[in-house]
Amino acid sequence: MNTTSYVAREPDAHGHIHYPDAEHAVWQTLIERQLKLLDGRACPEYLAGIEQLDLPRERIPQLGEINRVLQAATGWQVARVPALIPFQTFFELLASKRFRSPRSYARRKSWTTCRNRTSSTRSLATARCSPTRGSPSSPTPMASWAWQRARRSASISRGCTG
Repeated sequence: MNTTSYVAREPDAHGHIHYPDAEHAVWQTLIERQLKLLDGRACPEYLAGIEQLDLPRERIPQLGEINRVLQAATGWQVARVPALIPFQTFFELLASKRFRSPRSYARRKSWTTCRNRTSSTRSLATARCSPTRGSPSSPTPMASWAWQRARRSASISRGCTG
């Protein structure tokens, strides 16, 4: 069985993660590769979202940068989480309009076989390409469902039935 070696980077007191140059180089290679593959494959809304995010090519973006654009464009944000989270946490994040973004990243020696997509590029596309996406006052059906699911899970864990 193949395993992928991951490294978790923790933010400093200001929420900034200091990545080594080697990881920025991996980011640059991957983002450039992925962006070349989009033409003719991605919906116009996805392409508009990628353009609006204006992800840096030469360095890994910080979540704060991504969140400023996502929040303004969609009302959603990205939340830094451990690689694995409980179902309840996952649904609570969705209910509060936050996508999960694992704190760990693949080391260079395994990045060519890594199947994880970049959370930041997937996040805006998910919010923008949804044909049923709602406005800030009218959430998407998925967000409503996630919120109801999280609320129900919380009620069940407290012993409530409704």
